[in-house]
This record gives sequence, C-alpha cells and structure tokens, in this order.
Amino acid sequence: MASSSIVEIGLVGLGDISRKRYIPQILNSKHAHLAAVSSQHKGTFEGLKPDFPCETWYADFRELVAQPNVDAVIIATPHTTHAEIALAALSANKHTLIEKPLATRRPDALAIQEAAKKSRAVVMALPWKQGPIDELMLSVIRRGVLGKVLSVRLVNGVNGPLYRKGAADPDWAFKKRSGGGVLLGHGVYGLARIASIVGPANSVKAEMALLRPKRRVAAADAVLEMEVEDYCAMSLEVSTKQDVTFECGWTYGGPGDTLTITGTEGVLTSPGRTAVFVQGHNQGDGAAALRDLKFSLDDTNKLASVRAWDLSTLGATPPPTVVDDFVDCILAGDTSTSNLERAVHMTEQMTAAYESSAAGGVRVPLTSTFVPNSGLPGEVFAIGDCNTSQFTASGRFR
Repeated sequence: MASSSIVEIGLVGLGDISRKRYIPQILNSKHAHLAAVSSQHKGTFEGLKPDFPCETWYADFRELVAQPNVDAVIIATPHTTHAEIALAALSANKHTLIEKPLATRRPDALAIQEAAKKSRAVVMALPWKQGPIDELMLSVIRRGVLGKVLSVRLVNGVNGPLYRKGAADPDWAFKKRSGGGVLLGHGVYGLARIASIVGPANSVKAEMALLRPKRRVAAADAVLEMEVEDYCAMSLEVSTKQDVTFECGWTYGGPGDTLTITGTEGVLTSPGRTAVFVQGHNQGDGAAALRDLKFSLDDTNKLASVRAWDLSTLGATPPPTVVDDFVDCILAGDTSTSNLERAVHMTEQMTAAYESSAAGGVRVPLTSTFVPNSGLPGEVFAIGDCNTSQFTASGRFR
C-alpha cells in the first residue's frame, strides 16, 4: 500500500466535517487522492457533484475497506460508529484516521488500541496536535518563567451542536443516540489540551447537567428537545498533585476558551486563541527580566507581536493540515501509537466522567496511561514533597 508518493484515501462519512475539512484538505494535498467514499445515502454523494472529484461510492463502509486500491481510511461519521469502522479498517491493515472522539465506550477504545498493535497501519486519532498558542505556552513553561506548576484550569465552550439541515439525521448530536453531549462533542478538545500539559490523570470526578432542555435552533426553525448533557464540570487527579479542573458547556452563547496555568512565579493565561499574558512575581536579578509578557498570533497563526520578551525563536508557524500530517506519517512508515494511547486515555476520562456524574459525583479511578509529548521537564510539576503539616487544619495541599 502507498507504494508511490500518492496515498489513496477512502473517506467514510460525508457530513459537515468531511465537506469542510477532509475533502478540501485531500484536494489540496500533493500526496493524497480521494479514491472512494462511503455514506448511508447516495443522494448525499450525488449532491456534491459536479465539482466532487470522486466517482466511487459505497453504501457499506465494509465494501470501501475491502478495496485493494484504498490505502487509508478516514472516519468522519457519528461518534458511536467510530469503533466498528476503525476495527474493520485495521483488520484490513488500512492506515486509519479517526475523528474525535475515538470511541464512546472504554472497551471499544481498548479494542482499537489492540487492533492497532496487531496491524502494520499508521493510526491517528483526533484531537490531533497542540495548536500554535498551546505550543507557545509550553515553550514559556519550559523556560522556567512560571516556576513550578501549581494548577491548571480550562473553561471551554461553544453555542452548541450543529443542526445539519438537509442531512438524513440532522439532529443526531442533540439525542442519546450520539453517545453523549457536550463532553464527547466538544469537551474532548479541552481534555486533550490539559493532557498535553499534565499528562495522564489517575482519577476523575464530574458533575453534568442539562441546563437548556429546549433549544431554539434557527436552522431548523423549531425548538428541539435536548436528550444529552449541555454542561460538565470535572476535577482530574494527577500523580504530581496539581489542581486540575475543567468546565465545558453548550450554554455560553458563543465560543469561549480560557486556559489558565498558575505557577509559583506567575500566571499564564490564554483567553481564546489570540493572546497570552504572563504576570511574573519577584523575578530575581539572575532570572529573566520579565514582569509582563504578551504575545499574539496573526490570522495565519504566525507570531504577530511580542512585548517584554523575545519569543521570535519559538517559530510559531502554521502546522500542516490533518490530512497532510497523516499522509506524511504513512509515507514515512511512522506507525507510532502515542497519539492513539492519549486518545484511549481521553475516552476513559470521558466515560469515567459520565459514570461519576451518574453516581452523584464520586471519584472514579483511571487505569490507562500515555507519555505526553509536551517535552516539559518533570521538575516543573514536583510539588508533592512540600511540608504542609502546619496547614492540615485547612485541608490537604493540592
């Protein structure tokens, strides 16, 4: 497979994510070609013509996976179907890219991981890599500006799921058949960002709610009944005892992401994806001359402005597209599963969160693990040996 410099891709699912991301990225890639597509309704496939550059359609994804001219499979279908398609693709030794979330059940995630180990295929699972802002934040932490990391907090929200007008199942994301609500549909991005910083969690405690059971959807010109959670608050316990909290919702009225990392020497915060601020504390003469650091990215994700500190060496450049990175890994023969191991951990975190909330917010232990690729030195998290005996009356230091 992929013996030449062109990777023949089979795309499963023709929803919004395929039309807005995967089809354009495949068309713009120098090393990818759209060999076949699979969707439940041929009308969706026909509706993409005359500009759609693919003539081969299958109603059953199994037929697509079985084609010898298909080197790789991209899975962009509803959440609950990911595992079945991934397992079929991997059993056929097809390179596999899986949209988020990896799976909606922990056993399914583990089955994908096991199938990947037995396969010769490259496997990628979304969420993909750190964005440019997160890469810059990690670079700041590596330089020791924050001292030791004490806490990580992320508030993560959007308007809500899309109503896919004209689709065969336009409101699936609002219903129980989706496998879950805001946590699976959007919160997985935030959990991946946190995991990139602090690594795997040991346990999860969560509470969920449905705050807007009746949702006015302009695209549907109707009020729809929600059947899944639209708010989730989580506490993650990590071995190095940082306080890690996460909140996500479909109740924000618009995009809202604020990541805050508190350290012994300052606070690093990223409101949205455009600017980051660090307020330093008591910087000694031998430390970097830093009291106020601000940097931002322009519309092309290049470093646009810097204040008080030289970050030009960080090289904030736009990352390759998901498809190009996937294809590059295939052509290079890179079968690393580090991304997949993190995705398995994300699935376990999310399923444990649902279990915790259903049980009244009890803490649920986690068993999966992965090695974070952030490159942060272990000493920035080494706060567990602090002598806190004199503070026991006010609770355990976290």
